[in-house]
Amino acid sequence: MQTKGQTSKEYFKALSIIHAVLLVGQLLFMGALLLSNDNQETENSGNLFLFIAPALALGGVLGGIFLERTRINSIKKKKDLKEKVSSYQTTLIMKFALLEGPSLFALVCYSLTVDYTFLTLSGLLILILLANRPSRDKMIKDLELNREERSLIENPQAIIAEIKVSK
Repeated sequence: MQTKGQTSKEYFKALSIIHAVLLVGQLLFMGALLLSNDNQETENSGNLFLFIAPALALGGVLGGIFLERTRINSIKKKKDLKEKVSSYQTTLIMKFALLEGPSLFALVCYSLTVDYTFLTLSGLLILILLANRPSRDKMIKDLELNREERSLIENPQAIIAEIKVSK
């Protein structure tokens, strides 16, 4: 494996694609469930799910916030910009996964119970994920980048990360 430089433009494009794929996957799953809905609610099968799904959702949201804050505090201490952006990307993907997991669980609960509470819960998690869309400005603010680092991030042609490529 060799490494290749990744420009600011390529980095944010890749990060945006990851975010979009996670969103679209949930929306497609939700749409498929709505289209295949036969309105046959099952009796009492969702009672346990009514406690588990919101607990997972709350845990995902709070876990994502805690994870992001603690990891960003450690990322800020790094000196190398390439290390910072790589760690930042990993942090965001982990946060997105903490939102996506409970959302998909709520959609599965909806498919089993046809209880719209679960659909609403998933919709709220999708909106939270949408609100956490990655951007240059958010990265600059989150990582409190200095002037030199900021200029590299804002320059679409500047190499800010390295990716592994197979030959």
